[in-house]
Amino acid sequence: NDYDMRVLRTYLQFFFSSDVISKNPQRKLAKNVSLPTEANHAEYLRIINDLGDSDNPALFQLPANIDRALQKTNSINVINSLKVLTVSSGASERFQRERWE
Repeated sequence: NDYDMRVLRTYLQFFFSSDVISKNPQRKLAKNVSLPTEANHAEYLRIINDLGDSDNPALFQLPANIDRALQKTNSINVINSLKVLTVSSGASERFQRERWE
């Protein structure tokens, strides 16, 4: 998908620019996340292990409510799927295992 590739390229340019990964970085990788200025494997592992389990949407230049928007989209998709199942189940009153697999 062309759009996804453009987004990926933009993120790569933003996060891995010389402003972030040089010996004298001008900005941090993310809030409270600075990359080591030396090639120290243990320091990189420490930074990775200190990262949270979920990302702050601001890290990716997304609005704070993006999670709610995603949840709404997923909910709409589930509801639409259930409607399709309801309509198709009207044609046959018995459960058909093959349709669920």
